This record gives sequence, structure tokens and C-alpha cells, in this order.
Amino acid sequence: MWGLPSKLASRGRNLFGVKADRAWKGETLDMLTTEVVRGKSIKVVAKWRVYPTWDACILDRAKFFRDNPRYSKCWAEKTGAGWARAVHAAGYATDPAYSDKLIATMNARNLTRFDTLEAA
Repeated sequence: MWGLPSKLASRGRNLFGVKADRAWKGETLDMLTTEVVRGKSIKVVAKWRVYPTWDACILDRAKFFRDNPRYSKCWAEKTGAGWARAVHAAGYATDPAYSDKLIATMNARNLTRFDTLEAA
């Protein structure tokens, strides 16, 4: 899915596959997804957040990681691969290969070149 046009992105301005939980008060979009449950991949229809703007999507994701104590240790990571492994270890994503897939995509697109940039 990474790098391909996505209905979730084009219709919902949802760049990160963020599902809509009970706390979400905004618009939603129902779409089929694959979840890994007890080691088996199953197809389910899930509710996804729809954002009014691209900025709103990015800010919401940043706030999620900043404010959720489950991910507090992730901030010590200095590379994209380190971050991917840390958030996965903290419980992000149901796919057991999530961090490996994300790291492979980062490597394939030479995104590791950004690991040396200083934060603004």
C-alpha cells in the first residue's frame, strides 16, 4: 500500500491509515482492510477518520504520538528504522511484519538520507 494511490488518502485525506474510534467526532469512511487476529489475516470493514485538510491529518498523527504515553520511549530513536521498530514494539499495527515492511519501503525510497537532519 505504501507509495500507491489510496482511496483513504484521496477521499479522506487520511495519510496514515488512522481508524475512527468512539472519541472521533469527525466524518468517517467505511473501507475494507486486513487485520491480523490471533495470527490470521482477516478482512474486515473498518471506520476511518476523514480529515478536513492534509494539515489536520498530519497534526492529528503528531499529537497522537506526542500525547500517548505508550509511545514515550519512541522519542529516543534517532532514525526512521528505529522509530518504526519502537512504535511497532509499543503495539502500533496488527501486522506482525509492520516495521519490517515500513523499513523496506524507507530503504527502497532512500528515505534514510533524512535520518541525519536536525529537528527544526
